[in-house]
Amino acid sequence: MRQFAVHPSFQKLGIGKMMVGFYEEEAKKRGISHIEFHARKTAVLFYQKLGYSIISDEFLEVGIPHYKMKKEL
Repeated sequence: MRQFAVHPSFQKLGIGKMMVGFYEEEAKKRGISHIEFHARKTAVLFYQKLGYSIISDEFLEVGIPHYKMKKEL
């Protein structure tokens, strides 16, 4: 996933959760054991609710606060 976001008009409808779930299932089918990515600080809670953990200190990426996150599949 890269530059992943749901337009604000469509948030809170389960679309993001469905998209992440699809991505995770595809990764499992391909034998991938975990997923790591950089998440904007404003999206961390969303990913934590889906089982992802913060694995870094806060850092700036393109001038925006981010955290590295990970989930074992």
